Amino acid sequence: MARIFVITDRRSEWKALVSGAYSISGEKPLVVTADKAIAQAAADFGADAALMSGAEVFWNYTDTIAALVEELQPAGCFFGTSPDCRLVSGRLAAKLGISAIPDAKSIDNTYAIEHLIYGGSVVQTSKSTGKQFVALFGPGQFEEAAIPEQGTVMNVDYVEPKWQIAVKEKKTKEISAVDLTAAKRIVAVGLGISKKEDLDMVRELAALLQAEMACTRPIAEGLDWMEPERYIGISANFVKPDLYISLGISGQVQHTVGITDSKVILSVNKDPDCAMMKQYSDYCVAEDLYKIVPALIERLKK
Repeated sequence: MARIFVITDRRSEWKALVSGAYSISGEKPLVVTADKAIAQAAADFGADAALMSGAEVFWNYTDTIAALVEELQPAGCFFGTSPDCRLVSGRLAAKLGISAIPDAKSIDNTYAIEHLIYGGSVVQTSKSTGKQFVALFGPGQFEEAAIPEQGTVMNVDYVEPKWQIAVKEKKTKEISAVDLTAAKRIVAVGLGISKKEDLDMVRELAALLQAEMACTRPIAEGLDWMEPERYIGISANFVKPDLYISLGISGQVQHTVGITDSKVILSVNKDPDCAMMKQYSDYCVAEDLYKIVPALIERLKK
C-alpha cells in the first residue's frame, strides 16, 4: 500500500496522526511541515519528513504540497484541524478534484472514512472518488505509537503560488500547553457558570481531583474566559478520560460528540431535563453547581 502524508503546523498533534497513518497503510508516513523541529522529531519518531521553506505563512504552501503529492503519489493526506490546516486541506482537495473530509473519526485499510455531519449528530462513511483522499482528524482520534526505525528528512523545493496571502500585522496570542486528549480526569464548565471569577472554584476542584479543566465552545470563543485549547467538541478536542465532570453544560451535540468515549460522566445541572443529564451521563446531580462545587471542595479537602 502507498504511504500516507501527514500535514500539520501544530507540534501537539503530529505524533498521533503519524501513528494513525502507519497503522492504516503499514508504510512509513511522510510528515510534510514547515517546522524544522517537527521534521526532525518526526524522523526520530520513525517517520520520514519533507521540510518546506520559502513562504511567510503556511497557507502559501498549498502548491508546494500539491506538487509533492503529484510526484510521490501517496494514498492520501491526513491533516490536523488547525485553522491553517483547514484552509490548506480545502485548497489542496480542490486541486486534486476531490472533497476534503472534515471531522473524521476513523479510517480503515480500504480508506473508508467515518466522519461527523449535521453538527455531529450523524456519522457518515465516505470514500474518495479520486486517486487520493484528504481527511482532517482532530486530537484524540489515534493512539501514539512510535515506528521502530529512524526516518529521514528531505528538503522540498518551494512552488510559488500565482497569488499569495500577505501578512500585514502580527499579534501575540497566549497559547495553553494543555493536552486534554491525554487527561485521565477532566472537569468541564458550560454557560451554567455566571461570571469568569467563578472559574476559580472550578480550578480548585480540578486541582483537588488532579484533573484538567475544560469547557464548551462559548466559554472559550465568545466570552474568552478560557483558552481555545481547552474547549471540547466537534471543531476542537475529542477526549477519553476515565472521569468527565460536567458543570452547567446543557449537552448540545456539538460538545457531546467530543466526550462520548469517556468512561464515566458525572453531570451537575439544575435542569434535570437537559440533554447532558438525560442522555449522556452515568451519574447526575440535579442541583445548582454553586452549591455542589463548594461542597465537593470541602469534602475533598477532608
